[in-house]
Amino acid sequence: ENSVIDNWNTPLSEQSRILQWEGFSTATAYVWLGVLIYLGIHRELTIEDHWKAPSLGDQRPLHSIIKFMPLHRFQLIMRYIRTFDYTKLDVSDEGDLPKTFQAAKEWSNHIQKVSAELYLPGTNLTVDKYIIPFTGRSKETTLIKGKPTPVGFKVWAIAQQGYFLQWLWHVKASPYKAVTVELPKWSLAGVTVVFPPRGCTCE
Repeated sequence: ENSVIDNWNTPLSEQSRILQWEGFSTATAYVWLGVLIYLGIHRELTIEDHWKAPSLGDQRPLHSIIKFMPLHRFQLIMRYIRTFDYTKLDVSDEGDLPKTFQAAKEWSNHIQKVSAELYLPGTNLTVDKYIIPFTGRSKETTLIKGKPTPVGFKVWAIAQQGYFLQWLWHVKASPYKAVTVELPKWSLAGVTVVFPPRGCTCE
């Protein structure tokens, strides 16, 4: 629906940004996604810096995204968009998959499917843990001290040269745990595979 669903328990203030909502179309969604991808590639100290123009004494790049979507529009969509139907979340039983990951499941599965269709991997693949940055409120976040991104959602991913093919959510309450094993060097069909000393499997 091209509207905002009213689910607030208290009245909105006159200064609330949601009152600036202008509707949401498929074309707007593609622009917003494009801007989101751009922000991940061209890093600045803050999101707002991408919309700041260079001036005398303040030399900075001029990002072309400002021509397609203003900052307040991007922030409004970022704050209120939902990529899932919240009425379909099974909050009564989160043992298999917490509601946080249920909400992202459909979009996550779609991205993985398209990623596998668009990329033919070579023989050298990596399975490792990654952190998806998240600073909001969620009991599913993981803290890994000493990492560039210490707090966020932990995933196990198979990737090549930074391109993610498949991934699994790290569920804290899951009975399946990662264990450290020592695996030898071996070859198959002329392809040599060297496992890292701290390989990972599941029991």
